[in-house]
Amino acid sequence: MKKEDNDQTPPQFVFNLNALRSLGPAALDHKRNPAIQDIKLRELSIAFDDPLHHEITIRADNILDPTHPPIKIPRNGRLSRAKFEVQCTSASAPQALTIEPPTTLTIECAACLATLLAWLQHTGFAALRTTASTLAPILLALATLIAPALSDNDGDADDFGSDSKIYLN
Repeated sequence: MKKEDNDQTPPQFVFNLNALRSLGPAALDHKRNPAIQDIKLRELSIAFDDPLHHEITIRADNILDPTHPPIKIPRNGRLSRAKFEVQCTSASAPQALTIEPPTTLTIECAACLATLLAWLQHTGFAALRTTASTLAPILLALATLIAPALSDNDGDADDFGSDSKIYLN
């Protein structure tokens, strides 16, 4: 089950991987959710915003295994993808779960979806996209279009002039 970035409907969730950096192995805590038996981080990709677009990928049976020495996640890199192996009580075998921030979540088992979304929200890997954050760029664009009509155009020093630009991300 995959939600594509080019889908016409806005995603309900936004995803991030910051908990891996800030919490380490505690980010994979699933004890509050009895429907999850085990979670392992199998792969972690770190992208660097340099001219060559370097990316490193760490792979292991369990990257955050607390019985092994902790890995060093480079601070100057952006956590671009994480692949987990999740064992849910509703599935007979471990399932793959991949997060590619900000809007892509790939889950093999549809039966595990509700359980995994609850866990992702609890751990901070997922957050509900609020109406305000969805509408903010639209409202800002509308305000930009309406502003010239509301301008007094008196040539005072408080005017920005015709060379000003507003950039929306």
